[in-house]
Parts: sequence; structure tokens; C-alpha cells
Amino acid sequence: MKTTLKTATTSILFALLAAACGGTDPDTFDTDEQTAEPAADEEVASADVAPGDDVHRDLTVVTPIEAMRRRQMLRDYELELRAGLDIRATTVTPTGRVVDWIDPASQVPDGELASPPPNDDSPELVDPVVSELELPDAELGPEGTVPIFRLDVDRIEDEDLPDSIESFLTMHGKKGLPESSTPNIGFSDSTHTHYHAGYSQTVLNWGTDGVLSVKSPYVYGYDEFSLGQFAVYRGTGSGRQTIEAGWQKYPSFYGDNYPHLFTYFTTVNYTQNQNYVGGYNERVRGFIRYGSSGLVPEAALVSGTELAIEALQYQGNWWIKARGEWIGYYPGWMFSSAGLRDSAAGVMWFGEVTDYRYDWVMTYTYMGTGTSSGSGAAYMKNLRTQGTTAKSSFAQQTPVAEKPVCYSAKGSAWTAGANGSNFTYGGKGAHTLGCY
Repeated sequence: MKTTLKTATTSILFALLAAACGGTDPDTFDTDEQTAEPAADEEVASADVAPGDDVHRDLTVVTPIEAMRRRQMLRDYELELRAGLDIRATTVTPTGRVVDWIDPASQVPDGELASPPPNDDSPELVDPVVSELELPDAELGPEGTVPIFRLDVDRIEDEDLPDSIESFLTMHGKKGLPESSTPNIGFSDSTHTHYHAGYSQTVLNWGTDGVLSVKSPYVYGYDEFSLGQFAVYRGTGSGRQTIEAGWQKYPSFYGDNYPHLFTYFTTVNYTQNQNYVGGYNERVRGFIRYGSSGLVPEAALVSGTELAIEALQYQGNWWIKARGEWIGYYPGWMFSSAGLRDSAAGVMWFGEVTDYRYDWVMTYTYMGTGTSSGSGAAYMKNLRTQGTTAKSSFAQQTPVAEKPVCYSAKGSAWTAGANGSNFTYGGKGAHTLGCY
């Protein structure tokens, strides 16, 4: 059972009270628990920080024998995920992560992969992202194979090992779309509150595309994350279904402090994460890898500042494109007719952070660079939705921000200039006066 350190709770609460009364600024808190954060316009040097060194975490007592059991449980789960896959080679990336290279045809029962959409217009990027598999010293698999990252259970600290596969998929799989009808309440799972900043548009569509600026934000808690993404969605209640993709910094999930490319889907409104039902990347079965790109789900984004990303419903499947290449698809049969099988009913582009509520206070995790406007802010641009025959500019119809004092977005005229529909977004959580 987890026990949270609360040694600095009293001093932090007094400091917050002082700040609210015009006293000490939250940025100057001097406590043993508070870790120094970057300036609002400064990115964290992700390669220079060991996992967990700059973040808060729970203390959990796990005996060596129990740790061995939990690691073996995760290895057994991974073997189940790999069952039936034709693994042609195994390599280690320059960042130390293990990759299996598989025959892509072995992902589907009949060996016949779906055909991708035509490779139409892709936006020009100022500084395209580069993944760890695209570094000069990266070892690649045989021609014609596709990479799938392993869980790398040996990189997980003993205290962070889950006690069951269910808890592993739950604590490392929770997401949630914002509820615009309750602007002051963040989506909550059993342990985290989720905060968003961006825009949504209710529109019949068959996909969306755009460009994300990729950042490496300060993440306060080891079990917290910060990201930028899109989501297409349809359905109501427990039948709400989404397909999502973007970049994400999540230390306990990926085992490092780089931002990573991710994909995610749910067919049951985030209530379960399991094979063909919902989850991240290839941590559950569902996403079918395709093509020869080294920019794939789970890959660390080690350099570059812009990511072009797209989802498109094509011949019954939902395809994902990253930096101009189709990298895989979600088979249409996984979705219901009232959900995403044939089309989507809305699109969202947004940033998101999770709040673990360490020491019972609001998270200090940054969204983007920690500021929502100005030249240093994270941005999303050239945002479009796919209609029946053509793409149109994403209309920033509904602002999304549960706690705008903490995290917010600043829109522009959505047909403006070379950047098309675009906005900046961000925030620095409890480092902002009045955010609690």
C-alpha cells in the first residue's frame, strides 16, 4: 500500500496562504519537498536528468522477493502481447530501450495488412522532430520489419512496480477528455485529476491533422504527465469512443525524461484499458504498426521542435500519420456503429497534465513551457478537420480549460495566415498565484 510523504505539507500550506494574502510568491517556496523548476520560457534538458531525479514520488515498500514476482508478472504479460508475432531481431536504442523488430504481417490473423490512404499534402515543418530510432548510431532491424518497444521492466524502480496487470494498465493508462460543461472540474480517475487547455469543435468528420510544437516540460510528480495532442471522438456515456495521438512526457511510463510519440484509443469512455478495448501504443493489442518510419509510438523524441500528426478514417480503419508517413492504424471492427466505426462527431486539440495531489496541494507540473501566450509558449497550428471530400480549418468553437488560472489556451483568428487555425497554450500549475 502506498504512503505519500507529507513532511513539507504544513510549510507549503502556510506559504500558499501567505501568497494568497499578498505575501510570499509560490515560486520562492523554500521547502525540502519542493524541487527547483525551469523558467517559464525554458525547456528541461531531458537527456541530462535521470528518471525520477527531478520529480516527487510516493514511497512504497516492496520487498526484493515481491519485486521479482511483479517483474516476472510484467514479463509474462509482455510474452502474451508478443504471442503470434514473428520477431526477426531485437536491438537496443541509443537511449537504452529494447526494441523487437517484427514482420508486420504477423500482427493480423490472415497476414493481410490494410492499405494506407494516399500520401497527400503534409505541412512543412520548421524543425522536424527526430526519434531515438533515427539517430546515426541507432541499430535497426532487417528491411521490411517494424519496431515495437518492449516494456523494459528492469528500468522500473521497485517501488513503482504494479501489483497486478490490471493496476499496471490502470495507473499507466488513464486518460480523459475534458468536460466543457463543467469548466471548473477536471476529469478524475482513482488517483489523478486531469487538467486540459485547448479548443474543441463539434463537427461530423473523418479525421483531423495539424502541427504540434514539441516541448519537454517540467513534471513535478513521477506518476504525472504533460502532453500535447488531438482527439477525435463520438458516442455518449460509457459508449464514448476516441482516437488520440501526440507527444507526451511521462517519467514513470516511459522510464526517462524525454517527450515521446504516443497513440491512444478507448471504446468504453476510459473505463477499461485492455486488449482491443483501450490503451496506449502497443501496451495493449489494437494498434497495427505499418511502414518503415522510425517515428513510432513509444519512441523518444530526442531532437527537433515540431511534429505533424494526423488521423484519417480510410476504408473502414483509422490511420495515424506522423511527420508525413502513415505509421499504423486502428481496425474499424473495434469500434461500434454508435461510436467511431464510420465517422467522428467532434475534434479536440489540447494540452493535458495530470495531478497526483502530492502533499494534498495542486501540482506544479508545467503544461507546454509554463506560459500560455507569447513567443515562448507551446503552440498548435495548421489545424484542420477532414470532411467528406476536403479538409477545412479547425474552428476553435469551444474553449477547454477546467482551471484557466492554472492552465489556459490563447486562440487566434482561425483562418489566419500561413499558420492556419492555431493557438498557444500552457501554464505552470501551483507556481501561478491563485492556482490551487
